[in-house]
Amino acid sequence: MQKKLILSLALTMALPLAYASVFGPLANFDVVNDTGETAHGFEIEIEDIVEADITSIFGAASRWPNMERYGPPTVALFNDGIRRGVRITYKGVFNGASWSIGTPYGTLPVSPSDSCWPYGAPTYGPNYPCDHFGVSTRINTPKVKYSWLVETAGNIGVLRPVTASVPNPVWTVTPVPPVANVPQPPVVNVLIVAPAPQQYEFGEPQWVKVTATGTLRDIAVEELVAENALIQQARTQVQLEWQLLQVDSGSPGSGQIDLTGVALDIGAMGVVYRFEFYKYTGARDPLTNEAKAINGDTTKPAPSDLGAFIVAQNAGINFDGAVPAAPPLPAGPVLSVTIAGATVGFPYNNIINATPGVPGDVLQITVVGLPLGLFFDSLTNSIKGTPAAVGTFPLTIRALDVTNGLSTTGNTNLSVSSPAIVFTLSLPGGTVGTPYSKKLIASGGYGAITYSIPANNLPVGISFTSDTIIGTPTVAGSTSITAVAKDSLGYTQVSTATLVISGVIVPPPPPPPVACSGTNKVISSKTAISFDIAGGLANGGQSVTNAPAAQTTFVAPLTPAGGILAGMLATYTGTIAPNSFCAATSMTIAPGLSINSITLPAARVGVAYTATTISATGGVPPYTITVSGLSSGMAFSGTAITGTPVLGTDGVKVLAVSAKDSNGATALATANLTINPPLAIVLGAVNLPAGVVGAGYSGSASASGGTGSLSWSATGLPIGLVISAAGVVSGLPTAAAVYNVTLTVKDSLNITSSVTRSVTISAAALSCISPTGAMTGLEGKGTITSVSGTRVTIKTSQNTLVNVIVPGCAKIELNGGAKGFAVGQIFEWHGYSALATGMVATEVTIN
Repeated sequence: MQKKLILSLALTMALPLAYASVFGPLANFDVVNDTGETAHGFEIEIEDIVEADITSIFGAASRWPNMERYGPPTVALFNDGIRRGVRITYKGVFNGASWSIGTPYGTLPVSPSDSCWPYGAPTYGPNYPCDHFGVSTRINTPKVKYSWLVETAGNIGVLRPVTASVPNPVWTVTPVPPVANVPQPPVVNVLIVAPAPQQYEFGEPQWVKVTATGTLRDIAVEELVAENALIQQARTQVQLEWQLLQVDSGSPGSGQIDLTGVALDIGAMGVVYRFEFYKYTGARDPLTNEAKAINGDTTKPAPSDLGAFIVAQNAGINFDGAVPAAPPLPAGPVLSVTIAGATVGFPYNNIINATPGVPGDVLQITVVGLPLGLFFDSLTNSIKGTPAAVGTFPLTIRALDVTNGLSTTGNTNLSVSSPAIVFTLSLPGGTVGTPYSKKLIASGGYGAITYSIPANNLPVGISFTSDTIIGTPTVAGSTSITAVAKDSLGYTQVSTATLVISGVIVPPPPPPPVACSGTNKVISSKTAISFDIAGGLANGGQSVTNAPAAQTTFVAPLTPAGGILAGMLATYTGTIAPNSFCAATSMTIAPGLSINSITLPAARVGVAYTATTISATGGVPPYTITVSGLSSGMAFSGTAITGTPVLGTDGVKVLAVSAKDSNGATALATANLTINPPLAIVLGAVNLPAGVVGAGYSGSASASGGTGSLSWSATGLPIGLVISAAGVVSGLPTAAAVYNVTLTVKDSLNITSSVTRSVTISAAALSCISPTGAMTGLEGKGTITSVSGTRVTIKTSQNTLVNVIVPGCAKIELNGGAKGFAVGQIFEWHGYSALATGMVATEVTIN
C-alpha cells in the first residue's frame, strides 16, 4: 500500500500585506468519549511552552464563559523530570460523594454537522457523549497529549487520565521574501500523524476527511467550531478529500497527512483546516493489521469501511500572529409575537418585529398556521393578504439567526373577526285595510344575515316572514317593534322602531273556500242527507253532504233514485262547509265490490273437473280472487276451478271465496262443491270351458263400469294358458288336471273385482299305433325337456334329443304322481318305431 498519504496544496499567491515572522496556531476539536466510562474532565498537556505562550483558551472566563459543560479551565506548569510544559485542565467538582458534571461515553452519527457545545448540536446536553475543547498559542506545539479524566477504580474522588484520540496538527510556516518588492504569502505546512503500531506491523487505521480554505481576516479560537460561517465556507467552497491513514512500522514517514500550502485569495490573513476522523471497519490483514479497503481504494470510504465518528479537529493560523478578541457571545434573535387582529374580507398587513442577538446577523423568519387568504412575505417580514375565514388561529413564529444558527420561537393567536353588523330599523306608517310591506336591510357581519321579530310584537293583521314585515292591518294604533339581525357566526344587532297604523277597522274578507274531493271512496255508513267515508269526521275520516241544499249533481251510473248504500263507491268534488263536512257539488255513485253468484256442478273422484269460472263485479278492477277449501287434486287458477279429485275426497266441500279490488275493498262468499265417489266395476259373463292337453284353448271374461280403462289378470290358470288385459284366456294346456282359476279386473284408480271358476284339462286319448318296418324292441331313458300333447322330447345321457309318442294304449307307470308328464321328469320307455309317427312308447316309467 502507499506508505505516505500526502494532500498537496502547495499554491502561492502574491499578497499586498506584509506578514509577521511570528504566527499563532489555533486548534479546536470535538472529541467523542470512547473510554467506556463517564469522564469528569479533560486534560491538554503541551510540552516545551510556558503560560505566556498561550494566547486564548476555548471556554475561558475572560472570553466565552459557560460555553462547555466544565466551565473555565485551569492552566498550570508541569515537570515530571522527563517532560515539562503547560497543562490545561477542564474538570468537574467532587463533593465527597459524587461529581458535579460528566461526559457520558458513546458514539455519534457518521456525519456530524454540529459541535459538541451548548450552541452547537441541538441535542447537546447531559446525555451527549462528546465535548469541545481548544487552545491557541503564539508558537508551534509539536508535542501535545490529550486525555479524558475518568474515575480511579476504588477511589471515585480521584481522576486518572485516559488518552483521547485527538490528532495534533504541527504547523510549519516559512516566510517568503518579496519578489520585485511585492509581498509573497508564506508557505504553510500542516502535519498530522496516525496512531503508532502496537502489536502488529501496521497501526490502527482511520479514515480522515479534510477540507481547507484561506481566511480574509484574523480568526479567534472561539470561531473554530463546525457551525461557524467560516468553517461552513471551508466545507463547501474547497475541494474535499478522503484519506485512509495508517502507520507502517517498516516504512518511516508513513501514516501522515502532510498538507503543504493552500490556494489563497487576495488579502488572505490565514488558513483554516477541518479534519474529521472516523473508525475503519473494513477488512484487515490478520497477520499485519494492514487495512484492505474495498478494491484497494484509499481515496474514498465504502459503506462497509466507514465506522463511527471519533473526533473533528479544527485547526487554523493567523499569518500576522495577531490574537483577535473573542467574537460576540452567541445570542438568539429577540422576537415579538404581538400581532394585530384582522377582519375577514379586509386587507391585512402586520410586520413581525425581530432583531438579531448579534448585531448585523441575518435573520430568517417563518410563520406557520396562517388562515386562508393570508401569507408571509419574507421580503418585508410581514403577514399580508385578505383573510377569508373567521376564527382564532394559533400561529408559530420562528426567527433564525442564519449567521450563528440560533433561533427563537414564539406562539401567538391571530383573531380574525367578522365586520360589525350595521342595522337600523325604520318603519313607514300604514293604513287599516291597506296592504303593508317593509323589507329589513342590514350591512356588515359575516356570511348571510337573518332576521327575527317576535310574533306577539306586531300589529293585528301584520306578520313577519324571512326578511319582510307584511300584511294588511285591521286595527289602528302604534306598536313598538324590536327586530334582530344575526350573521352566520351568531353575532347580532338589535334595533327598535314604532309602526303607526291609522284608519278605521275593516272586517277581514271571508276566507276562500277550501276544496274537498274523493275518488272511489268506500261509503262506510249512510244517513238521509250524508254519508261517511272511513268512519266519518268522528273517526278521522270524511263526512260528505249530498242533500239538495248542496245542489249536488249526480253523474251516472247511479243516482239518488237508485239508492246510496254502505259499501258503494263515491267519487265527488266540493267545498268544506262550516260544519267541516264536504258539501259535494258533483258526485258519482258506483256499486261496491261483490262476487257474482256461484253455481258449481258436481265432481267425481278420478274424473277431470270441467273448469268452472268464479268472477267479481263492482268496485275498482282489476280483482284478485282466491278460493280455499278445495280437495286434493283440485286448484283455483285465479278465474276457474280445475283438477281431478283423488280417491277418498268424495263428499260435499264448503269453499270460501274472497275477492279484492285495486281500491283495497274485499268481498266474501261461500259455495258448496259435491264430489261423487268413483263408479263401481260390474262383472259380466265369464266363459272358461274344459280343455284337452295339447289342444288349443279359448276362454273369456267381461266387465263394465269403473274409472278409466279396465285391465284383467288371473291366478291358478292351467299350465300353458295366459289371460290378456282384455280378459281373453288362450294357449295350449300341457297337463291334465282340475284348476281353480281366479280372474281379477282393475280400473285406473286401482279398484278391483274378482271371480273364481273351475277349469278341467283332460289328457288326449290316442289309438294304438302299429309298428312298421324292422325296428322293434326300442327303449331309452332321459330327462323331459318339453311336452306337446302326446309328444315328449327327452335328452339322453349322451345329450341326444329324442322325440317319443305316448299313445293312449301305452302302459304308463308313475312313481309318486298323477298321470301326466312335466319338464324335468326322468322318462324311461320301451316301444317301437312307426314309419309315419316315429318313436312310439308301449311302456313308460316316470320318476
